[in-house]
Amino acid sequence: MQERFLRQLYNMFKYLKQVEVKGCPRATRSNLITIYDTLLRKRPVWLFGSLQAKGKIYATLMDTTAAKVQWGELCASALQDLQRLGAAPAYAFLLWASQVAQSQAWDEGDTLRRLATLLTKWFFWRNLTDMPPTRELDPMFMELVGDLLKLIRSREVRDLDAFVQRTSVWLLQRAAPEDDCDSRLKGDVYLENYEVTRFMLCKLEEAHQTLESRRDLWAHDANERPVFTVEHILPKTENLGPGWVAMLEGDGSVTADAIRQRCAHQLGNLTLSGYNSKLGTMEFLRKRDRQNDKGDFIGYRNGLYLNADLASRNDWNEPAIAARTEKMRREVKSILGLREDS
Repeated sequence: MQERFLRQLYNMFKYLKQVEVKGCPRATRSNLITIYDTLLRKRPVWLFGSLQAKGKIYATLMDTTAAKVQWGELCASALQDLQRLGAAPAYAFLLWASQVAQSQAWDEGDTLRRLATLLTKWFFWRNLTDMPPTRELDPMFMELVGDLLKLIRSREVRDLDAFVQRTSVWLLQRAAPEDDCDSRLKGDVYLENYEVTRFMLCKLEEAHQTLESRRDLWAHDANERPVFTVEHILPKTENLGPGWVAMLEGDGSVTADAIRQRCAHQLGNLTLSGYNSKLGTMEFLRKRDRQNDKGDFIGYRNGLYLNADLASRNDWNEPAIAARTEKMRREVKSILGLREDS
């Protein structure tokens, strides 16, 4: 993390004459020592001041507890979502944006909250589609800073609303096309990117939680493993049991295994469960009605929103998976969409 901070610090502020090191247009692992050796000899005051001040901000951006104290609960929550996506390049931009907020007398917490929310959506689609590729992300955010600087200096951006709006437009122009996003959501999302899949399932569930139904979907057990994991309704494993075969094959026009191969990893066949190992490859009705020793429902009647349409079903087949995939695709775009018409 220390190396990343040093790279991002230089990349975000090298437009300042006292910071730029000739021959180093961007900080990389290979030239990092050269950059900071030069700054230590030529700009020691700036260097030590920045390492202290910017280092504190950078640490707070990645510490939910500290962020809550510094910028409030809403900002901390937005930053935590960004962290869950592993959006490391975003912290460079947020580090720079915090200084902009201070220099423009904008509310720093509100600035970071709005930008973190925007970046969470952008990185969700970026991670899902792998567009743009990883190697382009650091240069991209350096370009964004340069473009926003021009707008601020020309007075085209004068307030926080304009700053966020211009950032949003800029990022949208570099996001994956809508068709690519839809294609990934309709495909084998579990195989494409497990962490992104779990993130979107958690966000779908959180969107329907109330104070009375709230559960910590991000909790970890004593071994630091997630409590809630992605559960396949139709098992992903080969050699489905006779109950599944009978339910899937129907008129016998297609084999159960062919359906499994087509549908098992699609969004509509996935949910969250804290009892994945207890459900396993059970037949659908047994999964639906599964209870623990105390009589609590641990299957699809456990009260999760994601399971609401499963709790009353008596069957599970390809048409049901396709319909649920489409429903969930629309919801994901409604919650995490970048475009107004999502």
